[in-house]
Amino acid sequence: MASILNNRAETINFSSLNDYYEFIGYLCTPNRVVSIDAEVPSNLVKQFLANYPKGHYRIKPNPVTPSGLPKKFGAQFRINLRNITNHPLSISKYLKRGTGTTVVKRINKSKLVEDLVLNHGFVFGNMQNVTHIKSLVPKQYVTDFDKGYNL
Repeated sequence: MASILNNRAETINFSSLNDYYEFIGYLCTPNRVVSIDAEVPSNLVKQFLANYPKGHYRIKPNPVTPSGLPKKFGAQFRINLRNITNHPLSISKYLKRGTGTTVVKRINKSKLVEDLVLNHGFVFGNMQNVTHIKSLVPKQYVTDFDKGYNL
């Protein structure tokens, strides 16, 4: 499967896998995540659905600048957070302004979201299966997951 993200998409480089799995646990805490969003330019919808057949997404028109270049170069994935109480310090600088009272902060790192969806059981939309996500955590990192879940 070829990624629909362009070369400008970014991730968070955690200092260790322990920190990464703590973050995954943190995201699984009840009432933490509002949704995992995908904004997909109209010209990439077919490819998005091929990669994520049940993925929820919003189509973004693919307008062009006066010089004919696209304004939207690729899909954008983000994590919308309902609350950030006791968040891991490793994500502090990546917490961006939310969109109102329901979404208090967002993490706009498309490659990170793609990794969570492709490799860790997360899905686009507002319903995450925490039991499934935790079942994918390697045994040596379950304690880190639990630590993040209980922050």
